Amino acid sequence: MINNGFFLYWFNTLVNQIVILISIIGFIERTMEKNKNKSKSDTAGGLVFVGPLMIGLGLGIYYNQTAVGLLVGLGVGFILFGLVKAIMK
Repeated sequence: MINNGFFLYWFNTLVNQIVILISIIGFIERTMEKNKNKSKSDTAGGLVFVGPLMIGLGLGIYYNQTAVGLLVGLGVGFILFGLVKAIMK
């Protein structure tokens, strides 16, 4: 025999996850609609920004200095983002 409390908990959790998933899909669709008007320099700059950020985070974790690595990656990412936007403009 199935415990009714457990079944209701499981069902409620499943419904909540489905609602969250639908919300995320809607957010992604709205974001993609907004990004159709972006220039190539914005798109490339965003990609160039994230790369150094992740590398800095990884190095920071490796050397047990996460905050320092994150800030260095953030700084390098902003500099490269600005350079890419200036060059591609």
